[in-house]
Amino acid sequence: MITADRARELDGKRVRLELIPASGEREVIGTCLGHVEAADGVVLIVRREDQPARRSSYHYQHVTAAHDL
Repeated sequence: MITADRARELDGKRVRLELIPASGEREVIGTCLGHVEAADGVVLIVRREDQPARRSSYHYQHVTAAHDL
């Protein structure tokens, strides 16, 4: 799992997120548009490359690794 600080560093970057199996997806590639400071941690807002008109959100505790592209 990545840290909350690492999640905050992703703002504005093109990233590949590796997700926990329970999330239903293995990985997501897209641009991290920003984050939300939720009561239970940081939530990433991502514009996915495979669905550019859609915004998806991922809680940082569901991200096992984040890679800058």
